Amino acid sequence: MRHGLEISCGGASVTVSDLVALGELAERAGWDGVFLEDYLIHHAGDDPPTWDPWLVLAAVAGRTDRVRLGTTVTALPRRRPAKLAREVLTLDHLSGGRAGVAVGVGDPADRGLAAFGEPTDVKTRAAMLDEGLDLLVGLLGGERVTHRGTHYRAEAVALRPAPVQSPRVPVWVGGSAQAGAVLRRAAPTASCPTS
Repeated sequence: MRHGLEISCGGASVTVSDLVALGELAERAGWDGVFLEDYLIHHAGDDPPTWDPWLVLAAVAGRTDRVRLGTTVTALPRRRPAKLAREVLTLDHLSGGRAGVAVGVGDPADRGLAAFGEPTDVKTRAAMLDEGLDLLVGLLGGERVTHRGTHYRAEAVALRPAPVQSPRVPVWVGGSAQAGAVLRRAAPTASCPTS
């Protein structure tokens, strides 16, 4: 069994240097992974400091050698799959193949959705997740991807360099409200080893 440490991406007294130090400390303490929440606006408090998880993970990658690095659940409907794929592939190279990404529809209480005009309807976000997941998985494998969907488009594009991990960077699907939907989404990504 492996053990990962989930770290908040923000809060009233959380500094970005604290987050990087916690990542370093987690490796020294023997944890197997360091995973950050992914919010634009942290869920606790009024306008709390909130840090970008991918930038923090990049800093942690430069100061660690062993721990896996990723997010607990990134709301894929809030992200552009191609941009997220580029960030994850960069972290994969910075960390020597220790990156992973967990995706889902997003926290229903995420203030960063409505505040920036993102879809809040769960059905719309679920459709965006399904479509975005197909695109993300293809891009994280270094494949040339063509995708013409309702929400996203890609025209015979491959992101280079290819991932360090083979066959691609691991993608985990998270969620809690509807276990059946999570399992259905996770099944196509299961062919990738996570170690």
